[in-house]
Amino acid sequence: MRIDLSGRTALVTGSTQGIGRAIATTLADAGARVAVNGRRGDAVETVIAELRAENPDRDLIAAAGDVTTPAGTDTVLAATGDVDILVNNLGIFGATPAMDITDDEWRRYFDVNVLAAVRLIRATLPGMTQRGWGRVLDIASDSAVVIPAEMIHYGMSKTALLAVSRGFAKEAAGTGVTVNSVLAGPTHTGGVEDFVYSLVDQDLPWDEAQREFMRVHRPQSLLQRLIEPEEIANMVAYLASPLASATTGAAVRVDGGYIDSIVPETAAHTHPVRTSFRSFPRSVTAVRMSGERTAVGPHAARRACTRASLRQVLRPELAAGASSQATGVHLRVGSLDPNESRKAVMAMSDDSNDAATAASRLPALSR
Repeated sequence: MRIDLSGRTALVTGSTQGIGRAIATTLADAGARVAVNGRRGDAVETVIAELRAENPDRDLIAAAGDVTTPAGTDTVLAATGDVDILVNNLGIFGATPAMDITDDEWRRYFDVNVLAAVRLIRATLPGMTQRGWGRVLDIASDSAVVIPAEMIHYGMSKTALLAVSRGFAKEAAGTGVTVNSVLAGPTHTGGVEDFVYSLVDQDLPWDEAQREFMRVHRPQSLLQRLIEPEEIANMVAYLASPLASATTGAAVRVDGGYIDSIVPETAAHTHPVRTSFRSFPRSVTAVRMSGERTAVGPHAARRACTRASLRQVLRPELAAGASSQATGVHLRVGSLDPNESRKAVMAMSDDSNDAATAASRLPALSR
């Protein structure tokens, strides 16, 4: 199988380093004319010179400009010309305690990680659809699904990017243009090295620091190492090629098995359990969600049971109505705040012999 992007022009934002540089290099090696982007013109020219020194046949153009602003976006697109392949790679990240993230930081993360991509898609998608071929690839992150406690503003922005990709894929339906996002896992870049050292002992050698970071902060990774940028770029090159013509509206994972799921969460929209909650308009039902227990109202439970990750009602006797008759436990919808919900779930743990035992642990909440 050979990926041939000859005759196609690609724009890769934030491509002077890290994942973006690897993507630009891989697309150029596949025959594409690639616009290298960064805010500083001298940095862009330096990268182009280095890449051409490695392979003089690479067709590279300088497209310096700040794509987080409308004026900068216009400058970059003027330098690039018609875009056949748009890779929205630009992004910022950093660890900040949740309660310390300011309004300005929330806005900055949205502007850079989401709105810049939206602006470029709006500018390039009409031309792609008119020509009957195009590829839009938004570089998201495992953090879009597994929100990291140390940077929830970053996770929010990457979750939003998944929605952007899916929405524009619908806009481009039937045109020959595909729009996808790539869920990149923890990747070895210069910026990530700084991030890793912000969370582990800075005196550790890099190999030890990397292992400590993965062990403590990303233990669910099946790869058990950081991903190399070229591994992300290989997937992007495939999705950018004619070989991926049937893949659109997808969130494609290159995460080293970090996301603990085998089925997309949007998969099962007609779960048969959904209707079983209609007979409990005022009760709280406990369900198992991705290995965790939570207390939810019946309407939320109905919605939740449409998701593939919901498989088991913790207490079948609750669904059968036994608890309301035997113990009188009937919690009003909305009566539980998050702390009360946690208590309720603890009371409904698997070591409870029956619903009456669970109810006895919740005297303040029982009706």
